[in-house]
Amino acid sequence: DPDGDGASNLLEFASGTLPFARASLSVPVPSLHEAEGEKWAVIEFRRRKDTGTLTYEVVQSAGLDAWTPVAESVEIERRSLPAQPSVEVVRVLVKPSLEKTGPCFLSVRVSTVAPTAKLRRETPRR
Repeated sequence: DPDGDGASNLLEFASGTLPFARASLSVPVPSLHEAEGEKWAVIEFRRRKDTGTLTYEVVQSAGLDAWTPVAESVEIERRSLPAQPSVEVVRVLVKPSLEKTGPCFLSVRVSTVAPTAKLRRETPRR
């Protein structure tokens, strides 16, 4: 965390922010979506489009002590950032509704996935 903003270099890379500029930090934004008399938790975050080596997972916690992946979620919006074509803003709705689960905390877990090596098959020489 070279800029001291509390975000790791992986998180800064994953959200398309600058690791040496404290003001560039982008944190996930929670909100509510109301429809048909029910309330749904929503989280909005930035995600890179130009890499296949990152995974983004919405996680939840009842009390900030233990985080688990949400059971079901639906991406309800995706928009590109004109100033950063390699980054998009994503809004994810978490199911079931809050009336059924109660309040919760949401976050986004970012992890790396090792790229798969392309194997080349060679015929042995005689």
